[in-house]
Amino acid sequence: MSSFKKDNKICKHCGETNVSLFYSSKNNICKSCLSKQRAERWENDKGYRDRKKIRSSSNEYKKKASEYHFKNRDRRLRLQKEYHSRTYHLRKHKQREYERQPHVAAARFIRQQVHRVLEKVGTKKELHSVEYVDYTPIELKEHIESLFQPGMSWGNHGMGTGKWQIDHKKEVAQYIKEGITDVNIINRLDNLQPLWTEEHSQKTADFIRQN
Repeated sequence: MSSFKKDNKICKHCGETNVSLFYSSKNNICKSCLSKQRAERWENDKGYRDRKKIRSSSNEYKKKASEYHFKNRDRRLRLQKEYHSRTYHLRKHKQREYERQPHVAAARFIRQQVHRVLEKVGTKKELHSVEYVDYTPIELKEHIESLFQPGMSWGNHGMGTGKWQIDHKKEVAQYIKEGITDVNIINRLDNLQPLWTEEHSQKTADFIRQN
């Protein structure tokens, strides 16, 4: 159960699923949302502010923290190095397994397409990727699965022979050419479909040739 939680994190506030954006002890709230939550508490809860200020400003607290840091610095660095060296291959394997999960692949696609469109139109990203579209990674996953052709599964999602990709029925470049830059419109669900790599490559080549 513990391993499942570590490898399957999803933020209850924004839908983020990238495990690298979570603290190891938090499974249902990402670093960004936790930071906002703490900032709001700091602003609105005077008692919380006072307790934090008293603790962090006390000479005894500062002295103990400083003594602990310098006393244990070499040991902590050694243990960290040993841990990363010992667990490197396991962590890489877990990351690969994590990235193969359907809802993670769907979330990654949303992030990639948000960055792609914003970069093309020269706009700075200011929100979580999932806030630019009106569906969740789970809804995207279910939509794509409903359009699977025979032989398609999340196990052969990717690039290369025998694999498929998520395709825009109407090309992103065509929207941009028409002056449409709204990320949600370009990436709306009814414009997305699973397409075999060979078909996707041919479709892209035809579009480029015609334009």
